[in-house]
Amino acid sequence: MVLQAVVRNVLADPYIVGVHSGASCGAAAAILFGVGAGVGLQFMAFLGALAATALVFFLARAGGQLTAVRLLLAGVAIGYALSALTSFMIFASNSPEASRSVMFWLLGSLSLASWGAPLATVFVVLAIVTTVLIILSSHIDVLSLGDTSALSLGIHPQRFRTFLLLLTCLLIGTLVALSGAIGFVGLVGPHLARRLVGASHRVVIPLSGLLGAILVI
Repeated sequence: MVLQAVVRNVLADPYIVGVHSGASCGAAAAILFGVGAGVGLQFMAFLGALAATALVFFLARAGGQLTAVRLLLAGVAIGYALSALTSFMIFASNSPEASRSVMFWLLGSLSLASWGAPLATVFVVLAIVTTVLIILSSHIDVLSLGDTSALSLGIHPQRFRTFLLLLTCLLIGTLVALSGAIGFVGLVGPHLARRLVGASHRVVIPLSGLLGAILVI
């Protein structure tokens, strides 16, 4: 939902902007290199998402301003590159068991969910990020109208996009480490929420998260 406002495209989701591929690459590396237990997997997924976001920003800002179109195109390019890197790591791994674990994990599963530290971390991150996004929902509404409207109302679009992407990066990295790569939820959930309650992000953000959780289950 937030990514769709950032790039001003209703078809945007964590896959398209490259963040999901970065989180998946980091988590896959954690499993293949033997550090994929508990919070370690979440930390590596977050690092992967953060690295993907940094690469997207570097590519999008090269030779011009950071715009929604540049972010979208850079995200698609980085996403494909990181997906290829993940496939290469699986192919080059010397551990067939680890490779099978990564392949199974990439299909998406809640088998890693437990009432321990990983799930507690997810709840904490989810609560903090959702609260911040709801507080900033009016600013997100303005950003979705375009850079000119945002500037006229006192919002710096480039800085605000950067902040929103960092929040999204933190949340995606945490969730991907727990559930694996489940791509359609980030696209379908916001569309269902908008159909039910309209376009206000104050209501759509928590509702799209709830609908996404229902779809996963």
